[in-house]
Amino acid sequence: AESLQLDGGYLHATDIRLSEPGVAGPLDAGMVFLNACEAGIEQPGLWAHGGWASQFLRAGVGALIAPSWTISDRGAGAFAESFYRHAAAGCTLGEAARRARCELAPRSPLDRIAYAVYAAPQSHLHLQ
Repeated sequence: AESLQLDGGYLHATDIRLSEPGVAGPLDAGMVFLNACEAGIEQPGLWAHGGWASQFLRAGVGALIAPSWTISDRGAGAFAESFYRHAAAGCTLGEAARRARCELAPRSPLDRIAYAVYAAPQSHLHLQ
């Protein structure tokens, strides 16, 4: 449920390292685009909700973009390409996601609304 199969094995949400309180970690203020089916789903737990979004946000990322249900390969690629194009052009993350959804709507209406943006919608992507 909370694992991704990678070339070298599996990555589990619990593998994401949390930094010490008050200490900047390697993920601080970064953006994670997790383009995998159902990666945006949060599950209720005994003490708190859990999942990729919660774990990355606890690790200090500034934004996480992930789909909440199964998406097609074509829809996933088209959304990512459009999202990054608009974000790189200076759109906020919220606006980049909105534009990507609009562009994807005629070709893949269900894929376009699968993506959740866990961030302040006015956040920007800063490329280095």
